[in-house]
Amino acid sequence: MSTVSRIAVSLCLVVLGFCCSGLPAAGATESAASPGKPEEVPLPDAVIKRLPADWQETARKYVTVRKTLGGESEVMSWYTKMQDDEVRTSILDSLSFQEGPEEFVIDHLPEALPNRDLLILVANLYHQRHWWSHTRIDPVLEKMAVSIPDQEIAMACLEAVRKLEMQRLRQVLEQRIDQPQAGRTPEITAQLEQEDERWISLVSGTMLPAFLRRVPPVFEVKPGAESIRVLAFGDFGFCKELGIKEQEQTAAAMRAYHHDHPFDFGITLGDNFYAEGMQSPDDSRWQPCWEALYGPMKLKFYAVFGNHDWYGLDSPAAEILYTERSKTWRMPAPYYTYTAVPVQFFAIDTMAVSRAQSRWLTQALEQSHAHWKVVYGHFPPYIASPFATSDPEVVATLMPILKGRADVYFSGHHHSLEHLKPVDGVNLFIAGGGGATTYDVDPQSPVALFAKQEYGFAVLEAGPHTFTVRFIDKNSHQLDETILRK
Repeated sequence: MSTVSRIAVSLCLVVLGFCCSGLPAAGATESAASPGKPEEVPLPDAVIKRLPADWQETARKYVTVRKTLGGESEVMSWYTKMQDDEVRTSILDSLSFQEGPEEFVIDHLPEALPNRDLLILVANLYHQRHWWSHTRIDPVLEKMAVSIPDQEIAMACLEAVRKLEMQRLRQVLEQRIDQPQAGRTPEITAQLEQEDERWISLVSGTMLPAFLRRVPPVFEVKPGAESIRVLAFGDFGFCKELGIKEQEQTAAAMRAYHHDHPFDFGITLGDNFYAEGMQSPDDSRWQPCWEALYGPMKLKFYAVFGNHDWYGLDSPAAEILYTERSKTWRMPAPYYTYTAVPVQFFAIDTMAVSRAQSRWLTQALEQSHAHWKVVYGHFPPYIASPFATSDPEVVATLMPILKGRADVYFSGHHHSLEHLKPVDGVNLFIAGGGGATTYDVDPQSPVALFAKQEYGFAVLEAGPHTFTVRFIDKNSHQLDETILRK
């Protein structure tokens, strides 16, 4: 299994909760309207036997795999491609997401595991709430930061300690926000919520100053139009430097479609640039990875962040500031809204849906008089994946805001093209086939109306009475069409 493939798979499993454990993220709950989930079964003996003897009981107790409606577990295909040490790391990674086996994870963390897999495991510990209060994890990581030979992993261990401590301190702020106080005005609450956004940046370590987080007033993109045609795609920024040519093929199909059916503008759905975003507005990769591929269409693209755009410390600021350097790239803030009659678009940052962003999105949707209200961000609440059908955290934080307010939610992150069953009246689409390595889908998933593991993009056409979504593949073939009416 190649390093690039292993990283892609690991990040998919980690960020969307597709790890072998069947437990949702701590504190997350399924919506009452949540579609069904795939059946979970014990970890097969064939995998258990590949683990050291002292691992087998813990793995058997805590680790399960999800299987598709067809019955055969798709997860098993990954295990068959792994070496024994990689299987061990995958199991340890799964255990790290659960409450219960923390002591086991800590005792085995310093072992000589594959470097890249250990890096991913350590880097994602801070996402799990049960690690924030654990007293042993910091000293173990600190010791590894001093003694481990691999420089990159050592620094990841030190960074994990910092993030864990920042998460604990942010909890203090959250407690103050939640604690009723006599005389607290809405202005004071808003100030506390803005402070919480700053702490989100402090946790991640990104350099995003307050003036770049400032939400601009709603602006107009296509004045006077009765209908619009919009290009939408995400998860595209591998570029040819990593040996993946599908981004170029998909971009060529976009240009061909635009030649025959001109777009008015475009939107990106995050993971704009792998593996850690852009280093600066002057990064040399802007030209080959953005301008050369999408610039020839002479469109303005209104972008949102994906998780990979947040991994580089300077990337969020770089992507916002590049707006001033480009004729095609537009990202005025991490989240913002604009109108293109008859649609109002709400671009959101799903990496961390802060209280301030939640309040802003709720109010902006309620204040909108647009005929169609389209919200777009990176993380999907539901997915037609062999490994899971939902991301409980996104379901819990985003769906209550969209319910009764939004018509459509568009996302990426899962590298596929999907039309999912409406939930709480919200029509759900995923266009994550922009060029990064595609992911397996389950077309028979209980949440799916259409799902295909394919490179491609979406075309949105909106008029006074209809809203049409088409999926086009990298060979310019139309795969699916949905027409919404009201």
